[in-house]
Amino acid sequence: MAPWNLKKLHHFSKQRFILYRYATSLEKIYTYADVLKEVTAILDIFKELEIAPQSGIALLLQEHTPASCALLLSILNADCYFCPLELNTSVESLTANYQASGATYFIADNDTHEQLRLCLLKQLKCFDLILYISKKVSVDAIPRTLTEWDKICYIIGTTGSTGAPKMVHVPYSCIAPNLALSKHLQLSAKDIIFLCSPFTFDPFIVEYLLALDNGAAIIITTSKIRLSPQKLVNILFPNNCNMCGVTTLQLTPSLFRLFGVDAIRDIILSPNTSLRNLILGGEQFPSVAELQNWFSINKNQRIQTRLFNIYGITEVSCWSTIYACELNRLYEKQDIPIGQPIENETLLRIVNNNDEELFGIEEGELQVGSKSRKCYIPQLDQVTSETQLNLTSNELLFRSTGDLVRRDENGDIYYLGRLNNTIKRFGKRLSLDVLSHKIDAILRPTCVQSKCIWNAKYTKLICCLNKQKRFNESQKRICRSLLLKELHSYEKPDTIVFMRKMPLNKHGKLNQTELLKSVVSRVTESTSGSHMSIQSTKTRFSSVDLLGSQQQQKSILTLKVDARKKQPIDIFKHFLVETLGLQLTVTKKIVTNCLENPKGTDLSFLAAGGSSFNALSLVNEIGMLLPTSAVQSNFLNMLLNENIAIAELLTFLKQYENMSSESKHTKVTLDTQSYLMGKRKLLLNWRADLKKCVDATPTVAMNRYICIGSHAHIMVTLDAYSGQEIARVTLPDRIECATEFIVHQADDEHLAVVGCYDGFLYVYDYLLGKICWSMNIGGLIKAKPLLFKNVAIVGSYSVEYNLACICLKTRSYIWRLRLGTKGIFSTPILANDCEIFACSLDGTYAKIHLKTGEIVWSNKCNTPIFSTPALICRNTKLVVAEVGGKVLLCEAENGAHLCALKIRLHYCEIKIPEIHRQKRAFRKQHSNGTTLFSSDDVLSVIIQANDSKVPGPEGISMLMLINIGTPPSVPTSQQSSGVSSP
Repeated sequence: MAPWNLKKLHHFSKQRFILYRYATSLEKIYTYADVLKEVTAILDIFKELEIAPQSGIALLLQEHTPASCALLLSILNADCYFCPLELNTSVESLTANYQASGATYFIADNDTHEQLRLCLLKQLKCFDLILYISKKVSVDAIPRTLTEWDKICYIIGTTGSTGAPKMVHVPYSCIAPNLALSKHLQLSAKDIIFLCSPFTFDPFIVEYLLALDNGAAIIITTSKIRLSPQKLVNILFPNNCNMCGVTTLQLTPSLFRLFGVDAIRDIILSPNTSLRNLILGGEQFPSVAELQNWFSINKNQRIQTRLFNIYGITEVSCWSTIYACELNRLYEKQDIPIGQPIENETLLRIVNNNDEELFGIEEGELQVGSKSRKCYIPQLDQVTSETQLNLTSNELLFRSTGDLVRRDENGDIYYLGRLNNTIKRFGKRLSLDVLSHKIDAILRPTCVQSKCIWNAKYTKLICCLNKQKRFNESQKRICRSLLLKELHSYEKPDTIVFMRKMPLNKHGKLNQTELLKSVVSRVTESTSGSHMSIQSTKTRFSSVDLLGSQQQQKSILTLKVDARKKQPIDIFKHFLVETLGLQLTVTKKIVTNCLENPKGTDLSFLAAGGSSFNALSLVNEIGMLLPTSAVQSNFLNMLLNENIAIAELLTFLKQYENMSSESKHTKVTLDTQSYLMGKRKLLLNWRADLKKCVDATPTVAMNRYICIGSHAHIMVTLDAYSGQEIARVTLPDRIECATEFIVHQADDEHLAVVGCYDGFLYVYDYLLGKICWSMNIGGLIKAKPLLFKNVAIVGSYSVEYNLACICLKTRSYIWRLRLGTKGIFSTPILANDCEIFACSLDGTYAKIHLKTGEIVWSNKCNTPIFSTPALICRNTKLVVAEVGGKVLLCEAENGAHLCALKIRLHYCEIKIPEIHRQKRAFRKQHSNGTTLFSSDDVLSVIIQANDSKVPGPEGISMLMLINIGTPPSVPTSQQSSGVSSP
């Protein structure tokens, strides 16, 4: 029996249902009988208006009220579904969401029918509130085509905090498993549950249904009180002995922190508290150190409140797992797991990037699956007969969460962060959530909460440190010192920001967008100069104190930068003081603390805690204000020189203090120096945003169009001269494969071939952005296809066949084979019109007949082959580079080994897409007056090397030129057919 069934609820008639507290000491109590009376009246009006079962009713309600609680109960008993709509949005956005919900009717607590062009049907009074029932003038809603497979309970939109916004259609069979929480929380009719979440956040539905299912009471209050932690704590835990306190409280960790440590310790979690269950979810669970700071743990003291970590996603109807924390044993744990499924129908699995399940101790993406908990999501589920069958069948359906998790040796799963909150910094892939978690662990003794955010526009890593009480200078120095000592170079932030509050969204989660805005738009005073230095996103973000009050967050000012006041030396001083923690101004107060901070300007930049990454970041920023590229280069060299003190660096920048205003209108230039090419200036003409990591190599068509794909599943065609987007194709999965263009085609066709992580090869028109056809290869494709005439040779990670030859005309296989034991990353190359060369990741490289797929010969390296091989010496010799740092030379005809070159470094990798080949001509004047020309093959190979003798912790990239051929001084008549050793 559904929890909202009227017959069931009549058993609780005399029980308290709604405790409406609209002031600190004022409340109105409504029993179940009071509410059921209003529900009966609303149902009669629904019959009068002929609202049919399974009709959709959109809701636009300001806050939880006794009337809204009765209205929800009425809609569910009328066998209809509801869809809460966002407040404070434009009329256009509201109309679009209303149409997307498929709802026919619209109920609001304000008269908005004229603005939304609706027909007002009736006004009804429920308790003390007037509700307006409207209907569409014309039926133009987006039809829901899956209503017949199950009865819809509600439709709710996601905010996009865990991915792209979606409209999730939730049947009752999907939300019902959440009622198993009654057993975990030991709920009864004596409990009082706070209805904390707003209408648009699905936990409110679970809170509401748990109360109905157990005959429990709910506390509701005004939005003004709910958003004020100081007032809210008095509402939930009143001093008035005639008013009962809340027993079950569920909210996000960010929202709970707003109560403050003192209120949490002394009121909410005190020994005499009414709170039995504290459930925190929707975000990363607090650290063990923070929990220990909240709970006054004493072995002789019984802890009244039970603490739960709860986890779930809207796509699988709210909560999926729960973990009960053992508060008396917190000291034994480092982290808190997400727990076990709340009921037996829900299953968890961890998968890798290829959607393959991982077992044992692993990290990967968490997926939540069930046979019964199946929501319909239009953005994900294409409406086909296959989708209908999948949703109605008894088969397991897994939903991706987008969360990175880790499973330990005991089988416990720990949340690490969001997969899409990952950046590449200085060549290293860095999860900002994992970094925040690491910083929390480093700063555990200080009870500081951290959040790392990334300013993509100006490539700045910002670390926000949050503490309820204001940071003093000593605490700041301790935090800086610990981070500089414990973090890797690529993890060290460009800026550390000290805050007392972080902005939250309407659902009580951390609002990263507003957080970034609040950081970059602050006006801060320069710590080194006598004038004010205005910092913006175009300059270094200084370390500042953000009080985070609501008034401040609402009145953030975005100021234009006065370039005349921005000096190179000021930016450098800000970094030294706020990031490295140096003391540059000598005062009595600082002298007394000299033992705490012995660093000074007599140290070099690296000795003071700076890194090569910091140096590059500073030069990239300060270089905009320096007069010439030579000065930029000199400054970088000085930063990395351990014999040059910071005092000398300050003196160096001081001489350019008055010249910065002259360079404010100049274009930013990047200098690069090559021993072969001399100095060249690179100018940035245009840039394009492909949303996620770009691992594919750009390819150019007709010297005019650039095609490039990214991990955001998009393939774009750009104008090579302007950067303007010509066309776009969206594929089902990531794109790491480079595009190859089909040469022989009709004049009106512009076809190209690209592979995708979903295992399909796609042929598409790169100017129209239209997919022409596709073919399932059986495994993810990273290697660029080789096209020859009307044939495509495709390497993949398929388990069965990792190399396939496809006829583009008939769209069928010519042959398929398995080369080696692993996938193929490198692009196959032509040996001649009849044969090709291919390499696999197990180290196998082979010559293969193009028409039959027969292997002519094969050899094997000791390590994987990532790079595409190269042919030299008039295509008679083959060069292969393996990842272990060895370059091999063999006969192209029979594979006979000729020689090898081992890069003698402590650790090196060759993982470039191609080995580049070029011709170099030599001119030799002999004594007899004749001039001889000789042409040698020169290979350029990029080596990724890590060595203890190489400066910097992350190693270097090397460009090696390998001369393979006959020395030019040898006369042609004396040349041997042999090949010299590289």
